[in-house]
Amino acid sequence: MISGVIVLFLGIAGYRVGRKIPYLLKRKHLNVILVTIDTLRADHLGCYGYGKAKTPNIDELCAHGIKFTNCIAQVPLTLPSHTTILSGTYPFYHNVKDNGGFVVSEKLETLAEILKKHGFTTGAVVGAYVLDGRWGLDQGFDFYYDNFDLSRYKRISLNLVERRADEVVSRAIGWLKANKNRRFFLWVHVYDPHSPYTPPPPFDEEFAEHPYDGEIAFTDLQLGRLFRFLEDEGLDKKTLIVLTADHGESLGEHGEETHGFFVYQSTVWVPLIVKTPIRGLSGKVVKTRVGLVDIAPTILDFLGYPIPGEMQGKSLKDLLFNPGKELERLLYTESFYPRFHFGWHELKAVYWRNYKYIDTRSPELYDLAKDPSERENLYLKNNRIAKKMKAMLLKFERTGTEHALNAHIKEMDPETRAKLGALGYISTFVGGKDEAQLADPKEKIGIFNAIIKARKLTRQGKTQEAIALLKSILKEEPGIVDAIFTLGNLYYREKDFETALKYFKKVLELKPDYNFAMLNILNCYRFLGKTDQGIEEARKFIKIFPQQSEFYIILANFYVDEGKLDEAEKTLERALKIEENPFALRDLGRIRLMKDDLEKAEDLFNRAIKLNPSIKMAHYYIALIKEKEGETEAAIEEYEKEIENNPENLKAHFNLARLYRERGERDKEIAHLEKVVELAPDFQIGLLYLAKAYLDEGRSLERAIKLAQRGIELNPSSEYAVFGYYILSDIYALMGDKSRSEEYYRKGLFLKAKINKNNRRVP
Repeated sequence: MISGVIVLFLGIAGYRVGRKIPYLLKRKHLNVILVTIDTLRADHLGCYGYGKAKTPNIDELCAHGIKFTNCIAQVPLTLPSHTTILSGTYPFYHNVKDNGGFVVSEKLETLAEILKKHGFTTGAVVGAYVLDGRWGLDQGFDFYYDNFDLSRYKRISLNLVERRADEVVSRAIGWLKANKNRRFFLWVHVYDPHSPYTPPPPFDEEFAEHPYDGEIAFTDLQLGRLFRFLEDEGLDKKTLIVLTADHGESLGEHGEETHGFFVYQSTVWVPLIVKTPIRGLSGKVVKTRVGLVDIAPTILDFLGYPIPGEMQGKSLKDLLFNPGKELERLLYTESFYPRFHFGWHELKAVYWRNYKYIDTRSPELYDLAKDPSERENLYLKNNRIAKKMKAMLLKFERTGTEHALNAHIKEMDPETRAKLGALGYISTFVGGKDEAQLADPKEKIGIFNAIIKARKLTRQGKTQEAIALLKSILKEEPGIVDAIFTLGNLYYREKDFETALKYFKKVLELKPDYNFAMLNILNCYRFLGKTDQGIEEARKFIKIFPQQSEFYIILANFYVDEGKLDEAEKTLERALKIEENPFALRDLGRIRLMKDDLEKAEDLFNRAIKLNPSIKMAHYYIALIKEKEGETEAAIEEYEKEIENNPENLKAHFNLARLYRERGERDKEIAHLEKVVELAPDFQIGLLYLAKAYLDEGRSLERAIKLAQRGIELNPSSEYAVFGYYILSDIYALMGDKSRSEEYYRKGLFLKAKINKNNRRVP
């Protein structure tokens, strides 16, 4: 993924060599804006020589600024790279190695935290779930707009778990309007160039052959709105703008379609443009190699604040004034993605002079001055340089990790884990292999691309094709835990729980501590109705993970299925001793509701909602309580809130239809019954109630006839079928067809008499 970065320092005056620099006198009043564009290759911008680009706003920024032609990302993944940008530390120090699992340590001091200490008001607007506040980059921000709720999505794909650049920029401008008179730091993250490439009109047609460029063009258009706002408010005259990216995109180079797997230039060479209001600092080019790790120390140095000792990047302030100055330094890049997801070798790269050394199972060495596309591996031809750079890498890493932070891997609730799995954003953290046994990622690129294709098929709803492809992958590489786990999820989605169970158990054979495979095993047992086995397995897993509340929650659900409410209640209370888990609170509230302890139940539901406003079923249960208490208005409000969080809650729609019917609001009744029939086309009562609603309104009678007939067909010997016959009788009477009306009325009477007769025979 890529993330461009724009840093705006407000309040800068002119600069003239040989005199006191006015900005040094005024920098106490400067503000900062950091804008990051995700997945932006440097060589796909017009100002970097790309003729097909449509990036006038970024190009204009470059024309009036300083262009760095050799900026390197430290990780080709969004969360780790942004952690480097905001902390000025290498990934081997902050230890955020991957997306969707690692969390930024609270001990890591970020740029936002430092500036906040200096009196800045801090805000952020991010465009993708991988930068959601739960991963820890929200620390130090007074305002952090993420607001991603995966529970709202029936089918997850990347274009759904993001917000487009127009919304991001609008939110950013709104925040600026409210805070422009304060000293502020604002981070704006725009995600659009990330795959899948789906630019909006007119860019979808204009760039039909190159949709990635269309995403960049749309992003540029929206950033233009931000730049114009700064000009209109006079903020541009107080602003230093820095534009960069967190990483690039392979676009098929070296066999990689996207990013994260390799560390070749296509994914780690990023743009870096600095625009200042200082005279004479425009139209300049810096060829010295720099890194994203240098951004935070540069900002602090430019503002006149001390650079913390743990920051490992270097300030680039001097290069702004002296672009020709040389910086002799080592730069580092890594990707542990192959290691964590597939059990293959990680990649580490160092840059020195014109050389780039990649350390993996089969090392690589490139002369970037002569071979910028990295086509000729010089490792054997120039082994002396390769060995020298290997030694430099080991020393650099050893020195940089002396006071490194511990890796912090976040435990996610099962729903979040499943959604991230669909995105390919989870890490199984494969381990247990000797270093010498790890395969070189170059040898596995075909398998990697096949897995990416399987995920794409999954997002497109082509489940069977995805299953077939994953099975073929596992024939060649049977130990890929990600593939086995994904297969289990696909069968689970297809409601083939027996087969899903087989694959989840296979995951545990390869990785016995994979807790989310354990949770999925328990869910399979529950759907299969194998309560005894579920309870036995849950107790076993709790012994392995005694501090993971999710195991207690699902064990409690097994007890509820068996009617053992007291056992379930005790189990959920144990979960709540571990943490204030909203799902445990909700489920405990449901038990109290079943025991008719309405006051305590409502309190538990409200506590769950406070922790997780989008939690499913909590508002539904509160609505049931309000109905029991005769508070119809409050019940309707709670049902509506439930549907907002969970649009597919059939029971909420059905109950709302009933309440609206009682109030005489037929249009609303019909709307919710239509949703009931859409969600459950074989729900007999829903079909018949909708037919009755149309009858009562005297409209859509042909549709009402079909609904009633379908309802009767579903269970022709039930009491509801009697209801269906009476509905048909009334419809035809309303239509003036007396013969059919009497026919259906007689059928209803006959079926009712038959049911009553059978009921009298029951002892």
